[in-house]
Amino acid sequence: VSLGFADGILSVALPASHAARGITGTIRLYRPSDARLDREMTLTPDASGHQALDVRPIRPGLWKAAVQWTVAGVEYFHEVPVVISGGPR
Repeated sequence: VSLGFADGILSVALPASHAARGITGTIRLYRPSDARLDREMTLTPDASGHQALDVRPIRPGLWKAAVQWTVAGVEYFHEVPVVISGGPR
């Protein structure tokens, strides 16, 4: 599993074997210093397990990106910190 952020796009890559079996889940961006800015989106990866989301405008600072998904009744979770520099204030 990988999560990446560049130019306002959040990229999610799940195992292709999971995508082939059907995935349900969510992607959550949350800001520890201001919960009012939190965002939650539906996880809808393509057949290879990839999804790209435009999350602009996003405020600079520390964010956490979390993906929760279920495949064949088994739940998975992955979270990473993301530091955004520049952009709108």
